[in-house]
Amino acid sequence: MVARRSLLRRSAALGLVLAGGAGLASCGRSETWTFQLRQGVRWHDGTEFTADDVLYSLRWMAKPGNGMNANVAAVDLDHLKKTGPYTVTIPLKQASPLFPYSRSMAWIIKNKTTDFTRPVGTGPFVFGSLARGERSTCRRNPAYWDTGKSYVNQLTLYSLQDDTTGTRELRPRRHRLSRRCRRQDRARRMGVSRRCHEWSMHYPHTPLLASRGYAVLHPSMRGSLGRGEKFIRDGLHDMGGADAADVVAGIDALAATGRVDPARVGVTGNSYGGFMAAWLVATTKRFAAAVARSPVTDWVSQHYTSNIPGFDRMCLTGHPLDPQLIYQDEGHGVRGSAAVVDQCARMIGFLDEHLAAGGAQ
Repeated sequence: MVARRSLLRRSAALGLVLAGGAGLASCGRSETWTFQLRQGVRWHDGTEFTADDVLYSLRWMAKPGNGMNANVAAVDLDHLKKTGPYTVTIPLKQASPLFPYSRSMAWIIKNKTTDFTRPVGTGPFVFGSLARGERSTCRRNPAYWDTGKSYVNQLTLYSLQDDTTGTRELRPRRHRLSRRCRRQDRARRMGVSRRCHEWSMHYPHTPLLASRGYAVLHPSMRGSLGRGEKFIRDGLHDMGGADAADVVAGIDALAATGRVDPARVGVTGNSYGGFMAAWLVATTKRFAAAVARSPVTDWVSQHYTSNIPGFDRMCLTGHPLDPQLIYQDEGHGVRGSAAVVDQCARMIGFLDEHLAAGGAQ
């Protein structure tokens, strides 16, 4: 659990405003941004939220090994400064009119924070307790800056680790809920889970396909739940890599049983599964058909238009504002010699790999 606050939030009109009010402005060609923080916002321990918290957070994210350092890839940290107790000036390495959108999910932590075992934020609820794998509690923050809203006095969040528990156990039998959560927590610490051995009928298309004679494979690929923390982390920063290889390996294992025709294999998926369906038919020759549902086809638009912009920042190594991800100083069509050579090499290499007969050079 991480103690943090967001620097900006989306308004009802889908614009961006400072989470604590006040305002922001750009200077020149959007190369420098100034954030004017709302005064009077306090952390849960009673200390005031100031520009020092923002400066510390941005430098903390930039530290080697911090998984969020891509968030500050565009920031010129050497010239980062505060121009008042509630004013922060953030210079960029290059102009970016979209910079505030990348800050809408920025993690702002309290100045000089090093211990995250007991979170301190500025939000409507104050951390109470955490029992890993079972529950966490938090209480209403009476000093929350955004007054006039109706908040419950206390929240208790239960950790339910399998799909059936949510409907079966949220009945007035709390002693059973606690026992089950403890058993699941022990199993997770051992690196196993029921989920990795289940075959779910949760998706409506699964029984329909099976009823029409299809063999349906639900692969547990790297990055998925059920096989321990290392299995999950193996999917980070390698999207479409090891996880895609796991899908193909599952098909190979199924084909080896003689139950399926390797020449008549299709793939479908939703959301990240939609990305995987599109990716697999573009990078392998194992599939005769694919149906990509609600896929991610462009990581930049995923970052700036979805309601989970933190997902790609967590799972990818780059950043939408990273200048290395585009051809510098090029317009709709590339014209510089280096960009033309690079683009042609990539295009021809891809076409040769997937289309040329006999490996044409």
